[in-house]
Amino acid sequence: PKLREELDKQGLSDIKIAASDESYIDRATDNWKKTRHKIKDLVYRLNVHGYQGMDSRRDLFHDLAKQDGKKLWLSEYGDCGSWGNPMGCSGNYEKSNGMFMVEMMNADFV
Repeated sequence: PKLREELDKQGLSDIKIAASDESYIDRATDNWKKTRHKIKDLVYRLNVHGYQGMDSRRDLFHDLAKQDGKKLWLSEYGDCGSWGNPMGCSGNYEKSNGMFMVEMMNADFV
């Protein structure tokens, strides 16, 4: 509540609040479930990073956001532990981060 109060006091009532910019989607899901309704009401959009890759329960986070009337934003993404060599994904993946993200978007939105 303090952030909203301070923004409003400074004449910035049109600024929307986003939360919580977690690194992992499942962690964001758990934290949003624990967030009090009074705080949820102040949040316009849920931001999250996708460093958990295809192993996350994106569907659960999507459903929570929809249930609470919140927009979603994937503000960062990465599924390969080697940013110095984005084509060198670990595990069985032989795709660049960009191609992996395209697959996630197709699975979730198409």
